Amino acid sequence: MTAARIAAAGALALMEDGEATISPQLREAMLARQLDPTPRLSEGMALAAEGATAMIDISDGLGADAGHVAAASGCRLEIDLDRIPLAPGLEEVSGSGGAALELAASGGEDYELLVALPRDAVEKAGIELTEIGQVVEGKGVALKLPGGGEIEPRGFDQRRGSLSGSG
Repeated sequence: MTAARIAAAGALALMEDGEATISPQLREAMLARQLDPTPRLSEGMALAAEGATAMIDISDGLGADAGHVAAASGCRLEIDLDRIPLAPGLEEVSGSGGAALELAASGGEDYELLVALPRDAVEKAGIELTEIGQVVEGKGVALKLPGGGEIEPRGFDQRRGSLSGSG
């Protein structure tokens, strides 16, 4: 996944509640991620050219979109939630570090990329990436919490128009 910070779900929480105490600069930056997202098209093309074997934007949420990749690829994705780069202020908006990880795993609209590619391809592509997990044998998605345990992969389901498990 690219190194840009996950923020759009926090912006949605700000718009719905607005009670979080964060600086005006952080509020503006977070809201911009929700209201004016930038698809990572050039980065995606560069990663594809360097040998990405699977890639999806996480516009429907990391949990749901990782589930799409796992199902289409016939594999299991194990993602360490504590490695996801969170936007400054997301913890304050969500109320705690654990809630911030939940938002990062299930919220969408960041248009960041979840990509599987060989390690040497990262340097060749010239794109700053954050390694958040691995592809292993099996099926489904494991969203691993710091210190153990997992949360259910969730995200936006276009067919239902709501958050749902991605199974």
